[in-house]
Amino acid sequence: MKTLFLTLTTFVLLLCAVPIVTAEPCGDMNDDDLVNINDMLGIIDYVARDVPGEEFNLLDGDCDGRAGVTMADVGAFVRTYFWGEGELDCSASGTYGFAPSNYDTVWVPRILEVPDGVSTVTLPVITVFDLDVTTFYFPVLNLGPGSNSVFELEDIIAGDDFATMSLGTLLGDSSTLIGAAISQQDELVGTKNFLSLVYTRVNAGIGDIAPELVDRNTLWQYAVQKGDGDLYRPVVRYYDVDLPADTLQVSVANLAFNAIAGLPAEETYTVNFTSSIAPIAFDLAPSETWIVITDLPPEGLVTPATVHVTASAAMLAAGEYEGQVAFVDIDPVSPTSVEQITVSFDVTSSGVIPPGDLDCSGAVDGADLSILIDALFVNPGPIAPCE
Repeated sequence: MKTLFLTLTTFVLLLCAVPIVTAEPCGDMNDDDLVNINDMLGIIDYVARDVPGEEFNLLDGDCDGRAGVTMADVGAFVRTYFWGEGELDCSASGTYGFAPSNYDTVWVPRILEVPDGVSTVTLPVITVFDLDVTTFYFPVLNLGPGSNSVFELEDIIAGDDFATMSLGTLLGDSSTLIGAAISQQDELVGTKNFLSLVYTRVNAGIGDIAPELVDRNTLWQYAVQKGDGDLYRPVVRYYDVDLPADTLQVSVANLAFNAIAGLPAEETYTVNFTSSIAPIAFDLAPSETWIVITDLPPEGLVTPATVHVTASAAMLAAGEYEGQVAFVDIDPVSPTSVEQITVSFDVTSSGVIPPGDLDCSGAVDGADLSILIDALFVNPGPIAPCE
């Protein structure tokens, strides 16, 4: 099975071994009395790159049997000289009908309100073609009326379904991209990823990207060619593309601290927050007062961001403590790489009993107050001294 995929603004020739035919004027687009790949390139220059017609022999370049030089003539050339199917026909005895083809559809993507911070957007063009489609001609305005000036077309990627034979890989210009697919054995039939349009940011702000199929003149209309050689108008549908869900990436999932009662922890951890598509705003909510987060602005954080986390045992007795740091107020709503940051804290006794430390824990806290109330009012009596 063979498929020829062309995107035609800058042309890189990858095929070298091509038959040369002499004394056969039909197909001689460049009027050098030879029919070879240079004539096909001439047809492409004329149809896709607006090289003036007076530079060509249009009578012999019109080689598919229908009046007018179009992408269908490129298809005829490919089928004859690459695939050995049939002969060129310069009679121009037929015409193109451009009748509607309701069974063939082109889905053209668009994306609106791309947030600032997104640098690259890839939009796939999808074709859904019925039986007998052999050629697809695709002139598209890179940035249609629904676009703004935030993004520009940077690259075109041929879909996997059209990559078995490739004459070129092209960058689009600032206005119209011309693409074509020419196939054998129904390779265009069904749902296919025809190509992907890759846009890059050139200005700050919210971006709108809306490519649009266009007719360049009465012959160079977007069209599919069927087995009878005629050109037909596919149905065009526009669909909205959503940015994939971004994830708030957290560099650390678990933090462990050690301290002597009454003192700060020995450790301080650096925690980084990132996102891959666009900035994410969020805030942090520690579950315990002994969890100390520095570098935390009152208005919250925006990726990329960094904070430092430590712990304080100033008001803690000896013991083992657990806590969490939760992610709150995430905007836009996004999943996080970890559900929360878990925090453990091992507090040991200092060996020094401060005044008022009735339970001998190394810290004065609510437990000491409970012992005092019990000794004064509930079960009056002396309080055992710490040893």
